[in-house]
Amino acid sequence: MACLNINQMLFLLFLLLAGMCAGSGWDLGLVARINGGVEGIGPECTLDLVNMLGHFISNKTFYNHFYKSGKGINDLGHYRECEEMGGNLVTLNLEIPTPIFVLGVCFPRRCRAADFAWLQKLIVDVINEYGGVVGGKATSSNVPIYDVAENNAKSSKIDAGTVVTLVLIFGCILLAIIASLMEYYAPSKVATGGVRGVIACFNIVKNFKSLFQDANRVDPNLDTFNGLRAISMLWIIFGHSLAQLILSAPTGNLLAFITQVQERRSLVIFTAGVYAVDTFFILSGFFAAFSCHSIYSKPRAKFFPSFIVLIIQRYIRLFPVYLMAYLTFMFIMPKLYDGPLSARFKALQIGCRDHWLGNFFYYNNYLKIQHLCMQWTWYISNDFQLFVITPIISYVYCKSKKLGMGLVGVLSLASVILQVWSIIYYDVRHDLISMEYVRYNEKYYNRTYCRCIPYFIGIVFAWMYISYKLSLIHISEPTRQAEISYAVFCLKKKKKKK
Repeated sequence: MACLNINQMLFLLFLLLAGMCAGSGWDLGLVARINGGVEGIGPECTLDLVNMLGHFISNKTFYNHFYKSGKGINDLGHYRECEEMGGNLVTLNLEIPTPIFVLGVCFPRRCRAADFAWLQKLIVDVINEYGGVVGGKATSSNVPIYDVAENNAKSSKIDAGTVVTLVLIFGCILLAIIASLMEYYAPSKVATGGVRGVIACFNIVKNFKSLFQDANRVDPNLDTFNGLRAISMLWIIFGHSLAQLILSAPTGNLLAFITQVQERRSLVIFTAGVYAVDTFFILSGFFAAFSCHSIYSKPRAKFFPSFIVLIIQRYIRLFPVYLMAYLTFMFIMPKLYDGPLSARFKALQIGCRDHWLGNFFYYNNYLKIQHLCMQWTWYISNDFQLFVITPIISYVYCKSKKLGMGLVGVLSLASVILQVWSIIYYDVRHDLISMEYVRYNEKYYNRTYCRCIPYFIGIVFAWMYISYKLSLIHISEPTRQAEISYAVFCLKKKKKKK
């Protein structure tokens, strides 16, 4: 059977829930179902619903609950007012894969989300009977029911992870204060090594000033990349912010809005935001190759010891900040928000709880979307995996430039072949409003072999820049002799004038 279009499907879901509260002929049958007993629904909730639905004309409570509920697609109702009058807001979400539909219904306080598992099953069965959701079938996972009060109660609890995270955060703040005071009141005691050296790394004033220093100790010409880095970073922040606004916030005209975003030229900076990530791959490849070349271009450079040191240094450099971001996302962020949409964001913590190894061993870009912890960190895993092979490529290039260039060419060709194979085999396409978006991310967008070509371009750019610098330094013997003779001639001429 043909799939329902999105508008028909959302309207059907709304009718199922609205009929529960509206007092039409359909909901009288629902009252009979509740009076007859519904498997899974609690007796207290049953009693309250019967009183509301069976006497909806004379019972003012029904009108209050209906008024505080959502009246249409992506209407969350009045969460605070429902809570204040003794009700409990329950939200129904349709996620395919991103939440494009949500409806808040104000039920009696004694009704919980678990009491409506039968309603969830009914909705899932009806959707699948009419063809399912776009790209698959409806399940309890992509049509979840959330109990707002229950989720808020869980998030308010202080657990061991929260305590540890807060201790680490306040410990870093304390070290920053101590380091800054030491720099100001006792600069002679500031050391570069040992415990004092570690504390000095937290100096707020010094670190802030270093952000705006334009002198590069390795090569001043590389400071140009800081501007490109800042522009790309702002571009990516803008794209992610607008994407979250579109895909997470309840929007009545969501489908029309997404279509306009994709078609309007004035918003091309948003739709082209995915290419801003490639600029970071280019920069990362450039600097990684530049650093590796300075090591392996030495006459007696040994590959394996330097390779191990580079990987360990890279891991240590990323780990502290990455760990703090993980702990904050996992234990602090859930405490900072509540309300009808809180459960939707707290569901993102599931991947951090069950699949955190993927983050700290840098393979989470090969996990399923629902298993990702901090979904945007797929880039870090890509970058780390590509960095691991960079010393190998650089070592080959330092031994033979032709062989190094050939190796990059072979890897790039392999990437193109794998990209074409992924597109054909998995039938991936970029579609923000269907299950195709999940397949596109899982099988193409997040995969290292599909994102490595910009990184290889950065490596080649680094080699070209190094060759250019060496060409400025290297002078042929005839040219050197001519320049020396000219310099001697100029000095003699200057002495005669005196």
